[in-house]
Amino acid sequence: MTAVALLLLAGGGHGLLRVTMRRPPSRAFGVAPTMALSVLAGAAVIGVLTTLCGVTQLSTRLWPALFPAMLLLCTIGVLPSRAAKALNVDRHEDSKSMHVPQRPPIDWLFLAVAAIAAVLLSWGTSAAPVISNDEYAIWAVRGRALWMMGRLDPAIFLGANADFQHLDYPLGVPALISWGDQLAGHVDDGSAHILLISLIAAMLAVVGWALNALAGPLAGIGGTLLVAGTPGLLSKWGVLLMADTPQVAFAVSLVLMLAVWVRRGGGDLLVVAAVMGAGALATKVEGALFVVAAFAAALAVAPGGRAARRPVLISFGAAVASAIPWAVWTHAHHLENDLINGETLSIDHVRRVIGYGALAIREIGRYWPGHGWLLVAATAVVCLLAATVPAARGPVGVVIVAWLLSCVGLWAQYVIAAGRSHFGALGGRELQAHFASSASRVLLTPAVLLMVLLPLAAGLTWAGRRSLVRVRTPEPQLSAPRATSASA
Repeated sequence: MTAVALLLLAGGGHGLLRVTMRRPPSRAFGVAPTMALSVLAGAAVIGVLTTLCGVTQLSTRLWPALFPAMLLLCTIGVLPSRAAKALNVDRHEDSKSMHVPQRPPIDWLFLAVAAIAAVLLSWGTSAAPVISNDEYAIWAVRGRALWMMGRLDPAIFLGANADFQHLDYPLGVPALISWGDQLAGHVDDGSAHILLISLIAAMLAVVGWALNALAGPLAGIGGTLLVAGTPGLLSKWGVLLMADTPQVAFAVSLVLMLAVWVRRGGGDLLVVAAVMGAGALATKVEGALFVVAAFAAALAVAPGGRAARRPVLISFGAAVASAIPWAVWTHAHHLENDLINGETLSIDHVRRVIGYGALAIREIGRYWPGHGWLLVAATAVVCLLAATVPAARGPVGVVIVAWLLSCVGLWAQYVIAAGRSHFGALGGRELQAHFASSASRVLLTPAVLLMVLLPLAAGLTWAGRRSLVRVRTPEPQLSAPRATSASA
């Protein structure tokens, strides 16, 4: 039943994209990228719908709301064009629709690489039991409760019977675990593994498509391979029932959608960006940081005045609106974040921990996936060169600003969280222990953005320099033959 769960998930995501874009998404992106985006969109809609059912006291099981809603979206996604227009699902194409140069053969290559990565990760991993503490106590137990109890039972979701950590974490990943279990009819760790792995695979295809659309096929191929090679992404953290790699999938896809939008324009990209933002917000608390960083980067870099930036704000508002029900529910039940809360944000606490800022920077460099300082230096050189190419400034600027804001936000989170009561006395060792337990997975999102930035900047710089040389080099002109006199 895992295949059925994945197909329904992708079908629902495709239907959501069609409804919100008001045309088949394959006409905007091509078939292969649409398949990848549909998987991510389907996961986002399952997370948001399950959360909405839970906070409104509807059943979080498949019936009566979740499965019919996904089935309806699947049906909309496969409607013939004439029927979709008659039902006002599709609109007539107009000149404002986004047009991205499509290269179907190379897009299928990216999708094939993503599929191979998913198969390799799933081989044997799907049979791995849930054994680590975080897998069970934060994610799996809540996913199973959504199915078996059919509601946000206080024993689990309010910690009435046990002091579970991170009770304020969103329900995106537990909802996916519950989705696979319910369609299988029993607890199915294998289905949960494959559903989460499919999100990373979909992101790989999106990376290839976006870099290819912006900087050409070499950038797409290089970026896909660099992202796939990020330490921990397709190995340690990619095979656990945890939210860190799904968070990477949504956040990186969001940044790339906005980078393509800055270069190409078009409302379709902002629609997809809103869906990716909703998925990021439904995955982990850090999703709020990455969503703010991505949209702030687009606003900072986007050309034009307020009118040009208004669609970005609307897209951002749509993503934020999807997270409001969970935020209201957690606030009503006094569920505070373990790291960032009223106590750790107090002026007195910030004054006491700000001295650990330098230590936090060193620890970030120590635990950065892939020994990042050398990669940062190489990328900085390429980005400086890209700044000399006007066409490269927009997309590269979006990724750079999003990366910088993400790094600063994570640094601030670690510093502010120092000395929280869970770890006892305030001190450097306590902060180092916090980094040792979480940094290699929490830093995955900015690490992958850095992997994307290098081929993006290099490809755009190379393309810009080549076009500049062609403009400056005039075509050789043949001299006109000399006129000869008639007497000659």
